[in-house]
Amino acid sequence: MTTNSLGLDASGLLAGLALVLTAACVYFHLKAFSYWSSRGIRGPTPWPIFGTNIYYLLGNKLEVDTRWRKEFGKTYGIYEGYLPTLRTSDNELIKSVFVKQHSSFTDRNNKFTHEPVQRSWLLWSDGERWANQRALVSPMFSSAKMRPWVPLMSSCFDHFRTEVDSRLAKQKQKQKHDKNVTLNKTDLGCLLLDLISSSFFGLRVDTYKDTTNEFLVQARAFAKLTFARFLGWLLLPRPVARYFEYELVPYKRYEYFDLLTKRIVEERRTKRQGPQKQDFVQLFLDAKLPDSYEPVFNSDDDREAHYNDQMKHEQLEEVQRGHASGARMFKKFTDLEIRGQMTFMFVAGFETTTSTINFCLYELAHKPHLQQVLLDELVTAFGGRKQAQEVATRGFSSLRDNKETIDLLVGLKCLDAFASETLRLYAPIIEVNRLVSEEGGVSIPGDSVGQSKPIYLERGTPVSVNPFILHRDDDYFPSPTEFQLDRFLPENRDKIKGSTFMPFGLGPRHCVGMRFALLSVKLIIARTILNYVISPGPNTTIYPPAGFQQNFIFLLPHANDFRVSSRVLIGDEEEDNGTDHHLSSCE
Repeated sequence: MTTNSLGLDASGLLAGLALVLTAACVYFHLKAFSYWSSRGIRGPTPWPIFGTNIYYLLGNKLEVDTRWRKEFGKTYGIYEGYLPTLRTSDNELIKSVFVKQHSSFTDRNNKFTHEPVQRSWLLWSDGERWANQRALVSPMFSSAKMRPWVPLMSSCFDHFRTEVDSRLAKQKQKQKHDKNVTLNKTDLGCLLLDLISSSFFGLRVDTYKDTTNEFLVQARAFAKLTFARFLGWLLLPRPVARYFEYELVPYKRYEYFDLLTKRIVEERRTKRQGPQKQDFVQLFLDAKLPDSYEPVFNSDDDREAHYNDQMKHEQLEEVQRGHASGARMFKKFTDLEIRGQMTFMFVAGFETTTSTINFCLYELAHKPHLQQVLLDELVTAFGGRKQAQEVATRGFSSLRDNKETIDLLVGLKCLDAFASETLRLYAPIIEVNRLVSEEGGVSIPGDSVGQSKPIYLERGTPVSVNPFILHRDDDYFPSPTEFQLDRFLPENRDKIKGSTFMPFGLGPRHCVGMRFALLSVKLIIARTILNYVISPGPNTTIYPPAGFQQNFIFLLPHANDFRVSSRVLIGDEEEDNGTDHHLSSCE
């Protein structure tokens, strides 16, 4: 047996070393996981290495978050690995973080972002770079800039209607008594990919017939996240993820769209002659900050301010002016940044918009009276059933101009209330966060956890919100699981507590593409109602939904099918005199 000068054998040294290491590990874990308890904030018990993320492996995220809300209250502490994160559904705290103290919470938690294209996404940009990018992007999405997209959106719906009508005709030939066809989210995805390929990249892709088209194949693969990736996000500690440059969305998943954008950008930079295409690639190429500030927003942008906590155009203008005047890094986008924004817009827009339309149709399928309410509103707005039938078949070309179409769609109070209530019940994004960006940390109100003194958060601490939980809190919305159209009627909006409705985020960093998404949803729902009667599909007969898929970003239903049959607005037996005899009230 070997001994050293102190008379200790090797086994004794090893045992002592093991004891010291064990004590050090225990101390490290206790210290790391005392962040919230030392501040008087309760929360679920964390596990070594994995923190509280381990619970999402053992149960559905929405169910786990719902249970924690009931057990620990509106605000509690969790741990993403060893990273302390404050989870809240307290509207006053949300307002402080997302609006009032926005300058101290300008960044997002980007744990798994290392690849250059993805790091350039507006979603992940921080500090001055984010403000600079936002100053360039915001003008593209003002109400005034939405007008040119109306004919394109309507044309894409025409392609969808042609496909659906073809299926209805074939079904009628097979079974004369069955006048329905079953559609699902994949069919809606074809409609959205048609819109994305044309509006984003200036491409014309037959998303219904050409199922082997590379754009279509890559888009559907891009939208899926493997369970292995989910486990990685769930369980990998931040230092390990950073060391191995683990990507939540690996570059291979969006390489096709990156290279597509790169090719289009290079072609357009070398071919400057002739008419330019109207798409987002061109908008990013043309985007430039003027030498002197030019106003971006006007009162038209206020019509949908309730989607961003009543942030009016004067406030938006003030934020935009601050971003533009402080933009010192660049006046135009680099090619890399254009590639980044195009892939980001695809990620941000495809799944969320498709799901929102899917949930809208799910609600309409189970509520025939709502279909009638919205149909009556549309018929009245268009001046009668004859005119409404023309819009159903020809789109909005019968109106004088695109602005008239937008004014009409935005002004439909029942349609807007319907879209709002759908987004409340089925918020498409179930995780929104802000990061403490202030160098010396920041203090936030302690009221949400019953403390009279402010709570100090160190720089880099995330504050997260699950909009699904927030929107279904009975302190904010009576009978929160019920679909109630009248909640969001103009005369009732002031009854909704501030910072309790955030389907597009809140504050200066809310979703920049909100108006484009809303216009897409409203136009598609309006024309669907004018053309079709919607009913539940074979797999969606249960109402409300029995549950949702396990996902950490998107709200996804287990089943998503629905049936449609042709709607006849004008028949031989029906005389149209410019009014609707069955006009229903939103109330």
